[in-house]
Amino acid sequence: AIGVTRDYLVVDPTYTHSLTQLSSLSLAGEYQFMGYSQEDAGHIGFDFEQLKALYSKTIDLRTSFQVGVLGNHYQSRFGDAHSSSGGVTGNVTYNWSELLHSNLSGEVLQTNFKETKDDGVLDLKSHPWSAIFTTVYDAGQLTKYSFYLGRSIYPSSLGGLSQIDQARVQY
Repeated sequence: AIGVTRDYLVVDPTYTHSLTQLSSLSLAGEYQFMGYSQEDAGHIGFDFEQLKALYSKTIDLRTSFQVGVLGNHYQSRFGDAHSSSGGVTGNVTYNWSELLHSNLSGEVLQTNFKETKDDGVLDLKSHPWSAIFTTVYDAGQLTKYSFYLGRSIYPSSLGGLSQIDQARVQY
């Protein structure tokens, strides 16, 4: 709609505690807010909170990994729709050289979505997942090539969490 404005805020603090020189524990939080000057079925604002507990380990000069658990909550600002999710997350990073590195990450959730409408209650359970492979060649301040392939999970103004499939090459 013409004249509708959107406000968007993301706050994502992380606290990391080193266990050894090569391993650490982290707590990561994320808060997202989206609001519209006029909210209706086509413009749904939301609040999204997420908390992750992670363990990170550097195996050698080239390889590191991270595993953890996460939980999140989504609440729409228009209508009565909300979801809660919990799951596991992990990633592995490999440095081919000082300039070239790759990352493989994944996430599996169990999501409980509930929406109340005039014609009843929608109560769904789903198992969204993400898997992302990236490779970056960083040849200096002005030259960077990146490749991205995967499915990611994001909070959605359509209600709940959305899975987005992408293939991207950037220069």
